[in-house]
Amino acid sequence: MTKSDPHKQMKFTQNRWARFLAIVSEVDEKAKEMNRKTREVCYRRHIGDAFFVSVTDGFACIGIRKYFMPYLLSAPGLERPTKAGISLNLDEWRDMMLIAIPAIAQMFPSLACAQACYADASHQMDAGKVACCSCNPFKFVNNWS
Repeated sequence: MTKSDPHKQMKFTQNRWARFLAIVSEVDEKAKEMNRKTREVCYRRHIGDAFFVSVTDGFACIGIRKYFMPYLLSAPGLERPTKAGISLNLDEWRDMMLIAIPAIAQMFPSLACAQACYADASHQMDAGKVACCSCNPFKFVNNWS
């Protein structure tokens, strides 16, 4: 949850947490670039289900948020953010990196060793990747056949 709005919070499944941890150093690098203002930063990565982590200059924060696909659209990149999620300013992000992530790993050992769904044997075949609702949350959106 954020300090600025304690009512807003983000809940992670084991899959989403594992996917988040896999990109956390990349997100941190983008946050540092944004803070230095050396070049434009526009970063977004999918962490499972319909949740994305984003770092964008215009907002000077790290967003962890659920997205949706607008009606009659189904192309990657056309997803839109919902209100479900949090935005962390740079100080909150630093606290998450230095305090929250290590504390969560210590309090919940099962999360520390959680694996993302794409590490599962079913994902080694193309059919498994395509059928995964976590990896492809918008796959069946707007298919009325």
